[in-house]
Amino acid sequence: MSLIRIKLLSAVVIGCSLFGCNAGMAPTGASPEDVKVAFDKLPLEERVKLTNGSSMPAEDKKKKIAEMYQKEGKAPPEDGGTPAGSAPTGPPEGMGTPSQGGR
Repeated sequence: MSLIRIKLLSAVVIGCSLFGCNAGMAPTGASPEDVKVAFDKLPLEERVKLTNGSSMPAEDKKKKIAEMYQKEGKAPPEDGGTPAGSAPTGPPEGMGTPSQGGR
């Protein structure tokens, strides 16, 4: 094969490999409406766990959890929304990086 044909073939192969894939074409996530519908379909205890684990301020969490219980026709727990038998979220005290209050 001549040198020109090798270069041409190499250029075609490289071009096809670069343009043939969908680099940068990551699938889009769910719409906010889809996320809300999926969240609303979860059992009450799961929604409370997710809300407790969120970065929302504590007062807002309490209000949101009270609203969820009210919509379900149930009384919220006395301890601020954590359902009975559920473990607290996050790492134990003293664990994690120094910026998180750990070692």
